[in-house]
Amino acid sequence: MKLQETTIPKSHWKEITNDYHDSDDGYFKIDAWKTDDEQEEGSVIAAVDDDTAKVYYIDNLARYDDFAQKMIQERRDAVLAHATR
Repeated sequence: MKLQETTIPKSHWKEITNDYHDSDDGYFKIDAWKTDDEQEEGSVIAAVDDDTAKVYYIDNLARYDDFAQKMIQERRDAVLAHATR
């Protein structure tokens, strides 16, 4: 899922996605962009283990950012829901 920062206040990022799954390492990557510039390269700010839903923070700002936390929690919830099936 992709959300724009305008829907959630107090963020260091303009856009965050949480749906990229790296099958090589088994993590969902939480990617973020600081601007609306199409040329900007995003960065991974956190990763969510697809087995345990444990969060690994790459950028410590993500720990305290409301927008990042919303996107991380959304991915964790999806992983946990899938694990209970």
